[in-house]
Amino acid sequence: LPVLAALIDEAPRCGKTTGTALRSAPTVALADLARSDGLHLYQPGVRSGRNGAAGGRSVPAVTGLDVAGGTGPSGTVFTGTPETDLGTIQRDDVLVTVVASDVVARVATEAQIGAVTGPEVSTVRVDPKVLDPWFAAGTLGRSGTGALARGSANTTGSMRIGGMRRLRVPVLPIAEQRRYGAAFRTLLAYE
Repeated sequence: LPVLAALIDEAPRCGKTTGTALRSAPTVALADLARSDGLHLYQPGVRSGRNGAAGGRSVPAVTGLDVAGGTGPSGTVFTGTPETDLGTIQRDDVLVTVVASDVVARVATEAQIGAVTGPEVSTVRVDPKVLDPWFAAGTLGRSGTGALARGSANTTGSMRIGGMRRLRVPVLPIAEQRRYGAAFRTLLAYE
């Protein structure tokens, strides 16, 4: 019992929200937000070439485990030509992967910005005027997305584009999203 009391004392204080509870809020599919330019979905691209091919290069890549652990890129991908645009990770990108049949979504860390995604990581690039990235990551990774992930993941652990497009986020005013996003960010820092 003293250990439990100590854990409670150490837990982050997120404060009580006064707005809509997430479980009772209406939701919208990422596909619908993409159609309205509220976000863009990027699937891991097929990397061309073989290691050692003329003009190719190896670049740092964020893996699914990097997303789950919030660490910098531990993988590499090879591009066949220097001109190939691999799409680098930007500030406030939400990186999504599937780990053990669960959707894991995290806002890109400073160490991940500028790297590319590995084959098992998808990117949700939000319009911050429409969708708070921390809110998106916190709600995409919540319980209830596991069944969708199991049916939508391929053998590399990334979600097929159809599965990504079906993921849903609650519809809340941006100010309320930011309050929830701040709470999700605080909880993640505690992990």
